[in-house]
Amino acid sequence: MKLLKRVQHLVWSLLIAFMVGMHNFYHQEYNSPDDLKQKIECIKKIEDNANR
Repeated sequence: MKLLKRVQHLVWSLLIAFMVGMHNFYHQEYNSPDDLKQKIECIKKIEDNANR
């Protein structure tokens, strides 16, 4: 019975790790370099306006 519980925990952990890994992969795919460049430029403009 203990072995079954350990195997269930291992499978659950691997499933969660896989799902998190897939989420990170797809999330990075949507952030193209152009999008990131635009976000950085926007943040810089906001910071420049805040410093004035």
